[in-house]
Amino acid sequence: MRATYESDNDRAWQSRAAVKLSARLFLWFGDNVVTDERQYSKHDFTIKVGEWTAIAEYKRRTHKFGTYPDVTLSESKWAHLRSFDGPAFIIFEFTDGIYIGDVRHMPNLLSHLGGRTKQTRDQWDVHMCVQIPLEFLVSLNKWVPDIPQDLSTSLACLPLPNGPDS
Repeated sequence: MRATYESDNDRAWQSRAAVKLSARLFLWFGDNVVTDERQYSKHDFTIKVGEWTAIAEYKRRTHKFGTYPDVTLSESKWAHLRSFDGPAFIIFEFTDGIYIGDVRHMPNLLSHLGGRTKQTRDQWDVHMCVQIPLEFLVSLNKWVPDIPQDLSTSLACLPLPNGPDS
């Protein structure tokens, strides 16, 4: 079995991202639940708005959005998100913000050998990956969820906040 390299700090970043995602969904739909799945799940978040359910994978990067033309995700994570019978999102947190993409609106991506090819920790660090072009990601602050409108509440009528990323 593979060793776990996720630290308490990594989990704290992921928890903060879950809160930000929930806050964004609240603007559109009111009450929602974003569950941080932690260990033993193939995805990081389960999102519930009424009867509607989605999943999301979260990844943190140590550079600004746009530093590279794409982001890497393991082929197994990509396949899991693509096979989900419902909305599936990929969330990348860069040093300058959180970005989200709806996997349903992305093309099939070709896989290649990649992963952590420098400073590898074990034999699983190098694996099949896909490259997701940045054009499929949008700032979480500008994201408009593609969720059935009949799930919305009166809170969805609130104006969007004006801010640096609005």
